[in-house]
Amino acid sequence: KIHIPLGIYTMVIGIFHTIFASINHGWGFNWGMVTMFFFLVGFIVFLLRKPIGRVWVPLHRFAEYAAVACMFIHCVPALKTIFTLIAPMFWHAVFG
Repeated sequence: KIHIPLGIYTMVIGIFHTIFASINHGWGFNWGMVTMFFFLVGFIVFLLRKPIGRVWVPLHRFAEYAAVACMFIHCVPALKTIFTLIAPMFWHAVFG
């Protein structure tokens, strides 16, 4: 039940992030663009599921798994901040 709403949410947030990040940092080929490409491919495959038949499921899964993998690579710089600043502060606040 959550799969389609989560996909819509991901696409909307991803498109806004792509647009505003590109406005602030310029258009370029980076992991964020590759991530958005795979999310769009997965979305297009979903829209074309009836014309392309049963092959749409493996194509959709491949595109979305590739998108998630690229998104993790895209987020690695933020993970450094999370694990060096935010997580220790949270750990200290919870466990003193």
